[in-house]
Amino acid sequence: MDDQEFIKKLKEIIDIFSSENFEFAIKMSNEMEEMLSDSEEKKFIKNIKNVIYATYLINKQEVDEALKLLESSYLELKNFRPNYKGLKVENLVQSINQSIADIKTIIKNEKK
Repeated sequence: MDDQEFIKKLKEIIDIFSSENFEFAIKMSNEMEEMLSDSEEKKFIKNIKNVIYATYLINKQEVDEALKLLESSYLELKNFRPNYKGLKVENLVQSINQSIADIKTIIKNEKK
């Protein structure tokens, strides 16, 4: 898939995710991942999908599984910094890292 098409499809997924239609965004991510042949692109999309799914889990109060997904996605996506195909990955990675910290704080406070 050429870079422009990759970015266009990814932005569509992000727009769907931003509208909080998580299940459809996950479905679109799966479809995009299946269309890709490049292993680096597949890895990137898989981790974007995991971030979307983690957000879905957080909304369902399943924070432990969400935390695992966010941590693994963080470790993978930070290798794409600062930019990937013109996308600012650094901002995304920082946001994921902040979400991880916030979730850990919530879990810690719930155990008190």
